[in-house]
Amino acid sequence: MDRMRELVDKLNKWAHEYYVLDNPSVPDSEYDKYYDELKRLEEDTGVVLPDSPTRSCLLYTSPSPRDCS
Repeated sequence: MDRMRELVDKLNKWAHEYYVLDNPSVPDSEYDKYYDELKRLEEDTGVVLPDSPTRSCLLYTSPSPRDCS
């Protein structure tokens, strides 16, 4: 669970930098690598944290995101 928490926090930070600030600090390939690791951990454990980016369905707009449903 500690690794999942670490990945969720990291990925959410990077998504905010990318979508909201328009100033990504990592390349897409690095984000994708960690996202894929998180997805595998979730599938292996059956646990998905409430703020996991794998659950996210947000459309980022300025100044705040909105739900896409």
